[in-house]
Formats: sequence, structure tokens, C-alpha cells
Amino acid sequence: MKSFAADTAELMNRMGAEGMQMQGDGSNERSNGGSNGESSNVTVRWPVDLSHLRPEDAAEWVVARYGDGAMPILPEKIAEQMGIRVCALADHHRHSVYAGPDGGLRIVIDTNGSNHRKRFAVAHGLGHILLRHEHPPLEAWNSFGNHPPDPRDHAANMFAASLLVPTEKLRWCVTSGWMRNVDHIVKTLWVPLELLEFRYQQLLRRR
Repeated sequence: MKSFAADTAELMNRMGAEGMQMQGDGSNERSNGGSNGESSNVTVRWPVDLSHLRPEDAAEWVVARYGDGAMPILPEKIAEQMGIRVCALADHHRHSVYAGPDGGLRIVIDTNGSNHRKRFAVAHGLGHILLRHEHPPLEAWNSFGNHPPDPRDHAANMFAASLLVPTEKLRWCVTSGWMRNVDHIVKTLWVPLELLEFRYQQLLRRR
């Protein structure tokens, strides 16, 4: 996986807070505590609002709009096209989405995770942003499981799974005859086997 551009200096200044999270009450302004304890409002630069769509449909829309037709899908490239910065921190062990002081959105990931986990973390963060989860939870180890404790995490998981394994790409891999075996599909889509199996079962149910 490509190395992520780190905004380390800015992030470390913000690490004292429990969460580096987007704040707000539905408006485009964010309350950002200053060093003197006063708060200032920053206008968040939101990308497209897909909160009216099912997470799976939102992901398919993103693939159609921002994908280049190649496999695998690169969620960090899509984030860049949307003006969202992906930042990496070592020894962070958690993932987060927040708005910086300039109003730009950031997705923070742990560099110690596997490539599959980092790709999913970026896609998961995109889900929070595009589904307009203005108070996304600070991601813990179980946020990406099958039964995350927060329903917004479940929605972001569904978005991420559909983004990394788009329906039409999966259907082509299964029916084209070009793929030799499951391992070939896993390597082509660059996802773990468990995610591929999950999406395949979803595809079967949609028939």
C-alpha cells in the first residue's frame, strides 16, 4: 500500500483530547477549543452528502463517480479527490475522523495495522464523512467487527465493504471466467477473504 501523507505536527497538537472528532449540531460550523480556552467556529468543508442513501448504494455511487475502472479500489485516492486528507500515526491504535482548523476533513489511521486494515479504515472513515456522521465514535479495535457497538459504525462498515468490493467488480470476477480461483480474486481486489465472502453472500441475496 502506498505510504500516507502524514500531518504529524498538527495531529500531535490535537492528541490531548479524547477524540479527534467532527463536532457540530447539523450546521457547517465546528466548535474548536483554542489554547486560551475560548472557542472559535470553523466552517467544515463537507464533500457530497450521501446521507439519504443506503450505505451500500452510497458506496456504489462513489465508485461510479470517483473510480477509474481499475482494480483494486484505492480509497485513499478517492479521499484525495474529495479533498479529504488521510493521515497516519504510529502507535495510535485507534482511528478517527475530524475537521482540521482549516475546515478540511481528515481521516486518521494507525500505521501499525495490516494493509487490509488500513485500506478498510480509510474506506470506513469515508463512510462516516459521506453519510454525514457528525459525531463519529473514536474507533476502537472492535469498530470494524460484524457487530460494532455503534450503529454508525455498522453503516460505515457496510459502506466500506461495498466500496472495496463493488457489486459489478465482484460479479465480473465471479462470472467472467478470467479469475482462476478465490485467491486470485482476493489478490485482485486486495481485500481479506472474510470481506470477499461477506460481499459474495450479499450478492447472492440480491439475485
